[in-house]
Amino acid sequence: MEQPPKKPTSNSEQNPEKITYQTLDEIKASIFTADNGGAIIVGDELFYTTTSKNTTERLRGLENNGFTVEITTRQAEEGVHDVYDIRITKN
Repeated sequence: MEQPPKKPTSNSEQNPEKITYQTLDEIKASIFTADNGGAIIVGDELFYTTTSKNTTERLRGLENNGFTVEITTRQAEEGVHDVYDIRITKN
């Protein structure tokens, strides 16, 4: 008996195309849509904190699109999600 095709489990699997954001405002809007989060822009930097590893990996893809992405991981207690502090600047 054949297995049904595997369903995508993340946004990046559903939409594997390259991230093509041009501005920090576009990134901020996509974060709000994808993660119900609240990124803030201060000057020419975007700051965001999440517990979503998928969102973190998706944003890391911006490094190939003219942005610098710095991610700091704060280790959580056992059984609790790690926290990722993200800082993005346009090159």
